[in-house]
Amino acid sequence: MGSDEIKVNKYDNMALKQTLDDAVVKQITENMGYKEDHNLGDWKILLGVIGCILALIAQFYPKPFPDNKIVLIICAVGYFTCSSLLTYLASYIQKDIILSTKANEDGKSLEVRSQMKRYEPDYSLTVQFQGESARASLKKQVNEWFDVNGVLAEDVFNNDVADLVQQLSVKKRK
Repeated sequence: MGSDEIKVNKYDNMALKQTLDDAVVKQITENMGYKEDHNLGDWKILLGVIGCILALIAQFYPKPFPDNKIVLIICAVGYFTCSSLLTYLASYIQKDIILSTKANEDGKSLEVRSQMKRYEPDYSLTVQFQGESARASLKKQVNEWFDVNGVLAEDVFNNDVADLVQQLSVKKRK
């Protein structure tokens, strides 16, 4: 067993999905020349930090309760707003996106989505250029990429990911 092999419990669907998601991100960012776009993640972190600051202000404001009622109301409304925005971003904007890239030298940025339903061995991967309707999809069972010991066949998986991005490029040219 090589030290760079990726081994996972083949009976844990979440571990399988996370391993494949990480391998997709690694393949596209390290081997295909795309740079990851962290904008959405940065906004989520900012909203989380603002929510924490509001909670700290509400908790440790120096005046006692009746005198700090306005501060508590403002902090509670602000915290609720931050939490609602975070939920909206995660549920309706990010959804199942595992990678958004910055525009490459061609001016194209990718959006990569993955899905793997609970208790099902099918892993779906969809790649599209941001803001465009053309997409390329792949759906395979995870046992095509993992051996009986749970070791990921990275070369096979990376070839499938590269082929998928290539399919998208061909669709775009048509």
